[in-house]
Amino acid sequence: QAFEIQQVQTERGNVPLYLPSATGTDAELPLVISLHGFTGNGSQHENYFNLRSRVDESQFMLCVPDGIPNGQGDRFWNATDFCCDFGGQRPDDSGYLRSLIETIIADHPVDLGSVHVVGHSNGGFMSYRMACDHADLVSSIASLAGASFADTSDCVPSEPVHVLQIHGTSD
Repeated sequence: QAFEIQQVQTERGNVPLYLPSATGTDAELPLVISLHGFTGNGSQHENYFNLRSRVDESQFMLCVPDGIPNGQGDRFWNATDFCCDFGGQRPDDSGYLRSLIETIIADHPVDLGSVHVVGHSNGGFMSYRMACDHADLVSSIASLAGASFADTSDCVPSEPVHVLQIHGTSD
């Protein structure tokens, strides 16, 4: 392990931030926020996708937060009308993730033109929500098995956001 792990303090607790080990203190780096699927958590998600193994080689910062638990203890993101606030808790995950990104920007040299949100399933839905709500901050999203709002008019980004949508033939 060559990368460094720091903890970002949020109102929901500490969130891991993976930083490359060998960067200049003033080098602006891309930031990737990676979001887990419904019933998962950031640790399981990162252990599966293992993006941290690319942090040094590709020179980016990686943050892997957790959604909040529902009544059954399953973590989720309140993303779109499709997914996944089934219990009607209505957490402001969009605001929470924006605040998390802004906290990282305040404390680290982030390339403001290179803030990316990636997500699997419910995390993919949440990546779309971030593109819709925070196009001024989010440069691109990558969604694996997620989607946007049922009514596409519910998503009106303030500016274009690059989107990569991935679905496999065996989903």
